[in-house]
Amino acid sequence: MNTPRPILFATLLIYASALQAQGDSADWKFFSTASASAESSVLLPDLLVFYLSNEIKSLPFGHIEVWTKGLSAKEVTTAYNKIGKNDDFTDRVARKLLGHYNPPYARIHKLTDDDVMNIAAWEEFANEANISPRLRVLWEIDCPGKMVRSLSYWAVSQGKIHSADRAGEWTHIAPETNGSALSLLLCPSS
Repeated sequence: MNTPRPILFATLLIYASALQAQGDSADWKFFSTASASAESSVLLPDLLVFYLSNEIKSLPFGHIEVWTKGLSAKEVTTAYNKIGKNDDFTDRVARKLLGHYNPPYARIHKLTDDDVMNIAAWEEFANEANISPRLRVLWEIDCPGKMVRSLSYWAVSQGKIHSADRAGEWTHIAPETNGSALSLLLCPSS
């Protein structure tokens, strides 16, 4: 039986779109933890913070733009404890580890094998998007000037949403902060 060309074309178009969507999946990388927001006095739960590695934008003058998100460490731990040994999730983490995965975070902190395993699992949880973020920030980093500012900020705390969609003030990157971790990981070495 011959399939009419319009149906065949539509089927191929849908299939190609599905393949494209699979190729565009998020690749969140762990870079820090946080307990409170620097942008406001909103107290947040303990967070595992990730940057979206496959959508980092290089801007003029050595600036970088990157999205970050924070997941509740408690929610991630709860989900981690519910994972079965034969689950697809466990297989993905195991494949990463068998491939000698070394998270970007290892460039700025010495990690044990257990740390690498945990970070690989956390990144898979972040990529799955089954846990709602508690924090999302779009950062702009001035690499040569060693400064940072938020361009968009969204957080949920105690059931209330706090947000700002305007560029914040430039601030110097203080040591041992999320801005410092991001700049160490993403800015070219000078």
